[in-house]
Amino acid sequence: MISAFTDASANVLAKRNTKTFDPMVVTWALAAYSLIILLPVLFIVGIPTLDTTFWLAFTIRTILDVTALILYIRALKYTDLSLSLPLLGLTPLFLLFTGFAINRDFPGPAGVAGVVAILVGTYWLYSSGKGSFFQPFSAIYQNKGALMMLIVAVLWAFTTPLHKVAIIHSNAYFYAAFGQLTIVLVLTPLAVWSNGRDFHKALRFKNFSKVAPVGVVSGISILTQMIAQGMAAAVLVLSVKRTSIVFSSIMGGVFFYEPIKKRIIPITLMVVGVILISLS
Repeated sequence: MISAFTDASANVLAKRNTKTFDPMVVTWALAAYSLIILLPVLFIVGIPTLDTTFWLAFTIRTILDVTALILYIRALKYTDLSLSLPLLGLTPLFLLFTGFAINRDFPGPAGVAGVVAILVGTYWLYSSGKGSFFQPFSAIYQNKGALMMLIVAVLWAFTTPLHKVAIIHSNAYFYAAFGQLTIVLVLTPLAVWSNGRDFHKALRFKNFSKVAPVGVVSGISILTQMIAQGMAAAVLVLSVKRTSIVFSSIMGGVFFYEPIKKRIIPITLMVVGVILISLS
C-alpha cells in the first residue's frame, strides 16, 4: 500500500512536469532522482553473488521496463490520470499466464474473481453507454495515451515475474537499486537526444524542487514493491499496487479537475477486485 500511494503521487508529479519539460526528460528525471533513495541502499547491502539466471532475467527486464516507462510518461501527458491508469488493471489478467509460466504463481478462485472485477470496472470506465459492445475497445484505441498505457500493461505482465526471478537470484534491496541505476544509464543518452535543452534545464539547481520530488517518491515506491515481490506471488503484489489507480484518479480530480464523479463507481469496482485478489 505504501508503494501504491507513493506511485500515485509520482504520477501526479510526472504529469505536472510534462507541462514544462519534454516527456523523455521527465522519464529520465523520474528514474534518476529515485537514486536519491535507492543508491544508498546499494552501498549498504553490497553486491551479492549473481548467476546466469539473474543476468538473463535482468537484461530482458531492463529492455522491457525502459520501453514501458517511456510509454507510461507519454500516456500521462496525453490522457487523464483517471482514464489512462485504470488500464493497468488489465495487467493481473495477463499475469495469470506469464506469472504461471515463469514462476508457477497462480491465485485461487477469489483471485480470479478479483481479476474479473478489475476487467469489468475498466470496461465500464470506458463505456459511453451508447454504441455496440466493442465501443469501449474503440474508445481505448482512439485515445493515444490510453493505447500507450495498454501496451505498458502488457509489458508489465512480463516484467513482474522477471522481477521476482531476479530478486530470488540476488536480493530485493540490491535489485531495486541496481535495476534503477541501469535504467538511468540507458535513459540518459535518450533524454539528451530527445531534447537536450530541456535535459540541461532539468539539471539546473533552480529546477531541482520541480523535478526531484517525482523521482524521490518513485524511489520509495520501487523499493517497497521490490521487497514485496520477493515475498509473494507476482500477480498478488501487482494487483495490490494497482490501488494506486484509485489514489491517482482521486488526485487527478483534485489537481487536474478531471471528472472523477462519473468514474468513481467503476474505479470502486476495481478496488473490490484488488481486495478479492489479496484475500485469495
